[in-house]
Amino acid sequence: MSILANRPAKANTRKPRKVVRTVRFGLAPFDRKLGIIDVTVNGRTTSYFVRNISSDFSRGFSLEKSGPDAGEVSHVLLEQDGRSCDCKGYLRHGHCKHTDALLKLVQLGKL
Repeated sequence: MSILANRPAKANTRKPRKVVRTVRFGLAPFDRKLGIIDVTVNGRTTSYFVRNISSDFSRGFSLEKSGPDAGEVSHVLLEQDGRSCDCKGYLRHGHCKHTDALLKLVQLGKL
């Protein structure tokens, strides 16, 4: 019999990591024209072309990555009682950098 087999499992004592997110405009979208935002997560910045899209419920946006991952598109819907995005992060965790960034810009009156 192994001595380790009788030991209780060690509790996970690791601190949850703090995620630092920022967003800034390169150019605000207007009249169906493209805008540009930079979303930074823990020091890594990704630029997106942002476009207002029509929505029957509230405000809709299309975010298209620029740079090396160009062409990857996420669609965000900001409603009175919630938000949604079709990216992998939102589908897995129920929140994402796209919704957080656009919601903050709306709250600040920038969009």
